[in-house]
Amino acid sequence: MSTVERYLQIIPLPVLMIAPVGALLAFLLIPGRYRMLAALSLTVAWLPLSEYEGLGIIQALAKTTGFAVYMLLAVTAWMNPGPRRRLPLMAWLYPAVALLGFLYIWTVTDRPLAFVISVQWLTLVIAALAVSQTIVDRASLLRVGGAITVGLAIALALPLSDLVLHPGTAFGARGRFSPYGMNANHVGVVFGLAAPLALYAAIRARPIIWKALLVGVAVAAVGMGVLTASRSTVWFMAGSALPLALAMTGRPMMTLSGAIILAVGVNWALGEAGEVPLERLSTVETRRVEIAEDFLGVIAQRPWFGLLGTEGESFRRAETEFIASRNPHNAYLHILYFGGISYALPVFTLAAFTGWCAFRTWKGRRLVAADPLLINMLVAIMVMTYAHGFVNQSMYYPTSPLAFPHVLLSAIFMGLAMDLKRRGEALVPQAPDDAASLYLDYGDESPDDDSAQRAA
Repeated sequence: MSTVERYLQIIPLPVLMIAPVGALLAFLLIPGRYRMLAALSLTVAWLPLSEYEGLGIIQALAKTTGFAVYMLLAVTAWMNPGPRRRLPLMAWLYPAVALLGFLYIWTVTDRPLAFVISVQWLTLVIAALAVSQTIVDRASLLRVGGAITVGLAIALALPLSDLVLHPGTAFGARGRFSPYGMNANHVGVVFGLAAPLALYAAIRARPIIWKALLVGVAVAAVGMGVLTASRSTVWFMAGSALPLALAMTGRPMMTLSGAIILAVGVNWALGEAGEVPLERLSTVETRRVEIAEDFLGVIAQRPWFGLLGTEGESFRRAETEFIASRNPHNAYLHILYFGGISYALPVFTLAAFTGWCAFRTWKGRRLVAADPLLINMLVAIMVMTYAHGFVNQSMYYPTSPLAFPHVLLSAIFMGLAMDLKRRGEALVPQAPDDAASLYLDYGDESPDDDSAQRAA
């Protein structure tokens, strides 16, 4: 019995068809300006549920409705009132590549599952592009970031509940934090994203109660991230939060308070954990190198078209004389295994273009309508996402919490880089109102006309 058939036995097909309609009708009752933000928080909080194997029917429901959640988000983004951003042509390569991927799964042994995953990836990129089009100034960027932060904070409640209520069973056979049966490396992505976003929100929040609450969210994410004993999670958190740590050096009291709270929280978590193999964090030894070498041997057998036209192959796991049913634990090798060079070329082109746009945005971060500290952090998250791809394939897997932020950030950077390019090509100064709009909500001071024209 295939994975799809097993889940359909748990969740009847009529329920799956009615649920999206009911959710859409419920969202129509929410005021228009809040629909997309509510859908975005729901998406971020809902999708990790599909990885908790101990949740039974909830996990099955989350897995089978992922595409509907993404489509709900896309619809609410299209209905969102206000101006819309025009994305560069390169951004639309994402849905084109997603459609291209259907060609490569036609003959695989697990085609029903491959088809579901491919549909979910297509709806994911559509939703990410739709949300990115609503980001037209600093305020809209902060609203989207805030909705994602809220969703991640909600998502933290479930693993935290397992740690508090079931400390004896929340850790897997190897002693690593695996709440409700979720793989330690997979749940680590939730912690890795929540920590820097909550910390940034805490730095920028004004009411002290919000600062304390957000610092608590960041501390919970860091503490549970350490308990996974996942090197990729710890490095992801550290790299993503580095710009924030540097910014906090000018705020010694906040830095000291955060350090004390973090130390207390981590010590409590370690006390609940028992024997967590934290020695893994001090070594770089891994079997992923051997797995990568094996996968390169498989890829070399069909380098141009991957699974296209093959027989008896799985779209997720290689099972040959080299490998006994493994996934590559590497996003880039997974793409090459799946579609060879013919599919990897556009995918890697998107990654390279995203990197160039992120660098261009970082260089011109004081000329775009965004907080420079936020740009620094988002660039760091983007860098760590692509670095994380060398040890995990989650950024191209639609059920992973990292996949949607990856595509959304990519589209955001493409849009911001296009803005900077257009301004750099302007031969005449912009009108004062247009120039001042670059600094919308940027701070208490507004640049005078002359300085705004020089900036443009």
